[in-house]
Amino acid sequence: MTAFLRTLRGQATLFGVTTLLAILLAVFLAGLTGWFEGHVVQKYTEPTVSVQSRADAIASGSVGLTAEEADDVYAAWMSASDQPDVSGLDEASRARVRRLVVRSMVSGSPEQRARAVALWETVDPGDGLREEARAYAERLGRQDVLDAL
Repeated sequence: MTAFLRTLRGQATLFGVTTLLAILLAVFLAGLTGWFEGHVVQKYTEPTVSVQSRADAIASGSVGLTAEEADDVYAAWMSASDQPDVSGLDEASRARVRRLVVRSMVSGSPEQRARAVALWETVDPGDGLREEARAYAERLGRQDVLDAL
């Protein structure tokens, strides 16, 4: 076998077999995408008092949302019992919140997706994110997401 692999034909065979196996593995993993999406869900921890007060201040528009605190503040908004009105965000904060909303659209439960879109609609109702979410869910055949939206 070692002598065969030292020949040009042996190396070409080894390269061909390796490439074929890589392609088969890629096709197999691409087929599992739907299965993985059904098992990945965002989880939010209970916000601390300081994070909750900062989230309330940001929602009122009195201060901006920094990149370092974006995840914690968004989690506080998503786990709040009532939907916060975050219409007073500045442009940089809006971009950060939109990124987090899109992340919830991909990896959140149907309830989290609907809540994320509702949160974004208080920021920018004319943005069309709900329509994007519906088109994405239709493309994936996700009836649970369509029902939540």
